[in-house]
Amino acid sequence: MFKAFCGRLYFNLAQVRHLCALNGTAPAEILRSMGHAAEIDPADEKPSLAPVSERLSVLPDMLRLVWRDLRAPRLLRDLQQMTSAMQSRLTAADPRSLTSPDVWAVLEDWWRNVPETMKTVLMLSGVVFHEAPVRKLCAKVGLPFEQVVYPQLAVGERSISAQQAFDLVSLAEQARGDDRVIKCLEGELPDLKALRQQLEGTPFLAAFERFLAQYGHRGLYESDWALPRYSEDPTPLLEAIRMHLQTETEVSSSVRARQQQAALDAWTMFEQRLTRSQRWTVLPRVRRGIRTIKQYYVWREQVRFDLIKILSSLRVWHLALADRFVSEGWIDRSDDYFLLELREVGAAIRDRRHAGALRQIVERRTAERERNRALTMPLLMHESDLARLIRTAAVNGAPAESQLSGHPVSGGVVEAEVVVVHDPGDFSRMRRGAILVARATDPSWTPLFTLASGVIVEVGGVLSHASTIAREYGLPALANVRRATRTLKTGERVRLDALRGVVERIGQVARAAA
Repeated sequence: MFKAFCGRLYFNLAQVRHLCALNGTAPAEILRSMGHAAEIDPADEKPSLAPVSERLSVLPDMLRLVWRDLRAPRLLRDLQQMTSAMQSRLTAADPRSLTSPDVWAVLEDWWRNVPETMKTVLMLSGVVFHEAPVRKLCAKVGLPFEQVVYPQLAVGERSISAQQAFDLVSLAEQARGDDRVIKCLEGELPDLKALRQQLEGTPFLAAFERFLAQYGHRGLYESDWALPRYSEDPTPLLEAIRMHLQTETEVSSSVRARQQQAALDAWTMFEQRLTRSQRWTVLPRVRRGIRTIKQYYVWREQVRFDLIKILSSLRVWHLALADRFVSEGWIDRSDDYFLLELREVGAAIRDRRHAGALRQIVERRTAERERNRALTMPLLMHESDLARLIRTAAVNGAPAESQLSGHPVSGGVVEAEVVVVHDPGDFSRMRRGAILVARATDPSWTPLFTLASGVIVEVGGVLSHASTIAREYGLPALANVRRATRTLKTGERVRLDALRGVVERIGQVARAAA
């Protein structure tokens, strides 16, 4: 299903289509959800079945997946118990007080349990199979799926990631009334130690500590345990709070009221299209389907939140080993440790003779990473074209386009300047009220969503983090906008229409990019 090329992980779309043929699903449904990078072929809109013999051969697996889906609440509880037990084990001991073999034994035990946790993660990614019937029923009454369903996903129970965004805005409001906090956040931002010293005794610091207790295990590119957490470096949070202080922020209750009205209007419009008999047949099925879809989105964010908490604790254990590797002279810096594979770490701990090769491995992978970083890889490719693509990866001769198109993942229309953010190093460029433009986002980008008036991403589908947070936070958003980060320029004014799925350039760059 996945394969890495030049440091980037790719989906195998041929395998995706094969799986669709086994279960009779139209490939377009899956492609839209996962964020297909190209135009969807009309042929993919229709299911194509694999031979009967092949479908029979996988029937036991299909039945097992259906059974797992029916037991989703139980599986979620089991996963929460498992992650809670693992978290307790990781935080109960100080890895620096243990021997390296004992530290490694704990890490190996976690690794053995990873496949079990992934079962639930992949099950929740199957929400698309609940979307397909609702999509068909919406089409039956002549309304787009997005127009009916997205407003409903924005209301009700909030996902943990959306709640993080609202809590961050509340922090900014707490800071707004305190001159001591405002002065602290002017100029160069303090590190966490200095922040605590400067703001000791303030209500804001107490609220900030509560925020870190809840969300401090998250961080930039949080799936990578080589990178620090917010509890280690809260700079992105402080940047977002400082930007909120520069302008008035729309209160959470106003956002929720607007979303509630939009959801009610969507239901009213849907019901008006129904015949009397459809009110008894179609309407209950659509309501039930939307409730399931909403629940799956909330669960997916919670599962990720819990698993990232485990990774954050595991980072502490890896850092303990990294420091020992440095003190033993096996590597030069703690960061070098994270260029090693787990099997190489384990081999060095079990037999010191393997440790002599670690520095050379780090040097080789550092050079490989720099070569890969220089490449601009396409979002979609054939493996056979890889050699040619690498030769031309840095060439960008495409003409500028006056209008871009993408897939609506959160409805609405907004007109504003854009800020192109390539990576977390660009976070400080974001401005309140601007449209965020990025290749892709993950939960570490949540602070930027609290500043944005809209979102445009090159990669992502209705399942992606950007889509989920944009809907719950009330932001118009488009995914699969090809070449957006290379076509649009920071300061350029555009009209983002997330109802029709287009971005129209309406003004020149207002100011030079920072």
